[in-house]
Amino acid sequence: SCAVALWDRMPAPLNWLDNPVMDYSAIYGTFLVEGTIAVMLLVKRFRHYGIALGIAFHLLLALSSYAMYIAFTVLSIAMHVLFIDPKAAERILDSAPMRVVTSRMREPVYVITAVILLLGLGILAFTGAYGLASLFAFPLVLPFCWVILRYGQNLGTSSQWTRAGTVAATVTFAAFFLNGATPYLGLKTAQSLNMFANLRLEQGSSNHVVFSSPDRPFRYLDDVATIDDAFDNLQMQGYVVNDFGIVYYDLLAFLANNPDARVSYSMNGQSYRAVSAADRKAEIDAALHPQWVRKWFHFQPVQLQQPEPCTL
Repeated sequence: SCAVALWDRMPAPLNWLDNPVMDYSAIYGTFLVEGTIAVMLLVKRFRHYGIALGIAFHLLLALSSYAMYIAFTVLSIAMHVLFIDPKAAERILDSAPMRVVTSRMREPVYVITAVILLLGLGILAFTGAYGLASLFAFPLVLPFCWVILRYGQNLGTSSQWTRAGTVAATVTFAAFFLNGATPYLGLKTAQSLNMFANLRLEQGSSNHVVFSSPDRPFRYLDDVATIDDAFDNLQMQGYVVNDFGIVYYDLLAFLANNPDARVSYSMNGQSYRAVSAADRKAEIDAALHPQWVRKWFHFQPVQLQQPEPCTL
């Protein structure tokens, strides 16, 4: 699991906890904590605790130097804030700490301090010191988090859902999970919210702990090509340099969108030299969806290393 790779890059003394017990705790603890957060957010009685746990967990995630997680952490905080009751949100805005922050934001010394922190964050991120970069963001983020936790509890004054709000929430909820399920249906793999994972679902394989069967209702992920020669095309050259495979449907889409391009590739034990869109016209016409569908129907580059590296 990528949880182990992430924990190994935590700052001391957290990364001193390096043993099989901690490895399994990181793996299954992630399932437990994230699942608990989801349930708490859906139950009004426990929602404020879910917000608090979600913010705390993702602040911990930002300490890892494996990647630039502070950006994702801030996004996660913003998304947890959406669960705050409207009356509680008004209470947060009217609280004494928030009024102080609002007034101080206009004072030059605080503006300069914020700029220095952001510059330090940017420099550290550029040099790859991601965990330290997060520490530069914490002075800007933590006061806001504290105000949310202190004044954002539900006091029984929740406004009722409207019918339009219920419909919008239901549709959004269903679309979110449908999009996340697309790789396991054999459909697209990009923008599918798989988070930080080394999942492998292409070429009739699956290393998912639950959806382990390679049998899927759609077969878009079955065929994967490796690019042998990109003929100076920068987009395809990335597959060569990084030793990535490409889902064959995605390769056909590339050729259709770039009729002057040529690629040499290998697939299913066969090699193909200097192939263009004209050479694959019949397959392109038969296999590809309309352009407006292909704008949303993307595939991740296929990691060919075993085991796969942990990537976003």
